Amino acid sequence: MYGEDFKSTFKEDFPSQLIIKGVSADDIKSLSTPVDYTSLMKLAIDYSDGVVQNSESVNEEVMNYARQSGKLVLDYQTPEAFHDACDEFYDKVWESENK
Repeated sequence: MYGEDFKSTFKEDFPSQLIIKGVSADDIKSLSTPVDYTSLMKLAIDYSDGVVQNSESVNEEVMNYARQSGKLVLDYQTPEAFHDACDEFYDKVWESENK
């Protein structure tokens, strides 16, 4: 998650544009309309193995959703600590997905 979210919403037909081979209407049923940054990020979290907070200040509603989802979350790391923390985080994600 990055700190630069967008404030506008997508066009009304945006959800239908997400339906492609391998993605059904059922896959995106949790996407609230109008589609904005928050609803799109929540959908992304639903289909993620883990979430990395890559900025100090991010959308708190989205980060709370990630934490409540039960997904692994790597909180913000300083640039100096990011590489090692990220390696460790991805190892945890890999282990949790391959039990």
